[in-house]
Amino acid sequence: MKTHYIGEWMEHREKNVKDMVEALDVSPSQVYRWLKGQKPQDESFLQIADFLQADPPEALLRHPLDDWMTKFFRDKTVEEAKAIQALLEKAYPPKTGTSG
Repeated sequence: MKTHYIGEWMEHREKNVKDMVEALDVSPSQVYRWLKGQKPQDESFLQIADFLQADPPEALLRHPLDDWMTKFFRDKTVEEAKAIQALLEKAYPPKTGTSG
């Protein structure tokens, strides 16, 4: 199980290792350790989240493409969320073996 999605967030924000090294004043080897799955210390985690505009910082624990949906549903009532789910299921019915 992944401990974070820093690499995916970097790709999403179109940032590379050099960008992160310069912004966070860390070594390239440290960035590569994070990209291989090492969990950053708390202070570094917050700096990375700020650099990648992951708000809240815990968003780094999810894939960046999941983020918009989390934000969208954050202030919805249960009834609103169920209505949106029903609408999406009608617009995008589950695929079967013969339909796709």
